[in-house]
Amino acid sequence: MESIKRREIVRKKIKNILEDPLVKILLNNSYLTKIQLETLLIDLFMEDIMSMKPGYKEKTNMRISKKTISRGAYNRTLSQGKRNVNNAINTVILLGYLKILETPRISPFIEIANRLNEYMKAYNLMWKAQKANIIDKEKANMISVMKKEIETALIELFPT
Repeated sequence: MESIKRREIVRKKIKNILEDPLVKILLNNSYLTKIQLETLLIDLFMEDIMSMKPGYKEKTNMRISKKTISRGAYNRTLSQGKRNVNNAINTVILLGYLKILETPRISPFIEIANRLNEYMKAYNLMWKAQKANIIDKEKANMISVMKKEIETALIELFPT
């Protein structure tokens, strides 16, 4: 019964992440597909965060986007996602090494990354306070405004 509850927590968390407007904008402008991100999140949450060691059948059943996939398809998607993350990180390292990250063209990206970091800190503090039954509507409104401002900045940064 406990493992069913834990699986549902993981599914709900992943669903919320995939529905987040900020995640959608960032995902659309990343090297990852939605399926790859979902698979990476399943792997991360089930093993690292939830301390579960599920088999691949259970992991494939956690998918939100597509219910039934083979073990091979799951492994392929996970491998592709991990490779894309590694390539993106290596690209950032290369740009840093070549001092390209210090150019003015990169500053809007660094600024939005800093704003996202501040938003996540504020959101996590509010979430912890709510778990302790402390509700601060002013902070909640501030966080909502921050999210909307970041969403607008991301849309401007990545025009479609």
